Amino acid sequence: MAAPDEHATPIDDPRRALVERVRAGSALRKSARLQRLLTYLCERALGDPSGHIVEHQIGVAVFERTAGYDTNVDTIVRVQVSALRRKLEQHFLAEGIDEPVVIDVPKGAYRPVFRPRAAAMPAPLSPTTTAPAPRPSPRLAAAAGALLLAVALLAVDNVRLRSRSAPASPFLDHFWGQVLENGRPTQVVLSDASATLLAEALGHPITLRDYRGPSYPTSLTDRLTVDPATKTLLWQSAVKGLTTPQDARIARDVSLACGRHHIVPEVVTARDAQLDLGRLENLVVLGARRANPWMELFEGGLNFTYRFDDARRVASIANRSPLAGEEKEYTVAWLKSGYCVVAYIPKPRGTGSALLIFGADSYSVAAGGQLVTSEPSLAGLHTRLGVGRSARIPYFEILLRTNVAGTHSADYDVIAHRIVAAPTS
Repeated sequence: MAAPDEHATPIDDPRRALVERVRAGSALRKSARLQRLLTYLCERALGDPSGHIVEHQIGVAVFERTAGYDTNVDTIVRVQVSALRRKLEQHFLAEGIDEPVVIDVPKGAYRPVFRPRAAAMPAPLSPTTTAPAPRPSPRLAAAAGALLLAVALLAVDNVRLRSRSAPASPFLDHFWGQVLENGRPTQVVLSDASATLLAEALGHPITLRDYRGPSYPTSLTDRLTVDPATKTLLWQSAVKGLTTPQDARIARDVSLACGRHHIVPEVVTARDAQLDLGRLENLVVLGARRANPWMELFEGGLNFTYRFDDARRVASIANRSPLAGEEKEYTVAWLKSGYCVVAYIPKPRGTGSALLIFGADSYSVAAGGQLVTSEPSLAGLHTRLGVGRSARIPYFEILLRTNVAGTHSADYDVIAHRIVAAPTS
């Protein structure tokens, strides 16, 4: 008879009860596959705290792959663990907001971690760092702290979504009823301010290939010649990704608009996104390419595109085909005026639509969010496009000029638009 495992956890371990509550929550309730995956990973972690959990084992045990299958060809485990990671975050920001312990699946690993919600997570060190880092610069630390507040804002507002009333808003309902296409899943992808910070330090933008590469961000931070404290702070923020207050508010308002059509969008940061343009879903993508590398997938077909001159430190919106009275480029006057593009377009591949909101400065993004979530703004958009509530809204690109007051966009004007041709079947 085998000796009992001295590390094995008792059957009544409260962490097992937590797993069952997560399985029963709305984030996982409809996915038997993700429920099985969560149970398997957690039982492995609880039953053998020092053991390794490898991709191939998960594929065989959970997804019924044959022994010896090629994980380089069949990536189901990586895809599903990424989906589980997002669902766990969604659960503990909503139904599980009061849980004293949360479950994480750290990036790059398959072993789940049970950690007290109130406990401060130890700051990870860069793989190239072996000693505690010096104290980071106050300026960057303050910036990172401010960005983290945006996550808290989004969490609080998500909890309140279901308690809000829905006043009559015919133009809002008409627009979002079409964007959501009668119930398709919708993913809202927030920008990643840490990508902007890293691009600032590097002096050039981050490509989508680098951003989604397995060695990000180490492959980029290793090139920096900044002081160790700054390098460590940039690495730490880039590992997870940070959103902005503007994006958090837009995500809140988009979630409210979707809720009117009984759709609960999946809100993820750019770092956690796994966009597959062939998937049957709609997308809402926030942030210019410098802050959201996923924009690379869409900007090739746009007339209004984002530009940033690293040498001159100037951001602008380029107009590829100017019409009479339009400019070829619209340049930001920092903290005075800016520009934002809102594009409602068919996805480059697959089925569904993409709603893109990006600005030449972060404050102007709020204006784009207002355009698509405010009843008066959408009434004006209908008039601008020449459509009524009984007609289908054409795909479009809208260019806004914003007047920035302090640290927010006070108002805006629509200065140009394009009608985008619908794809031919």
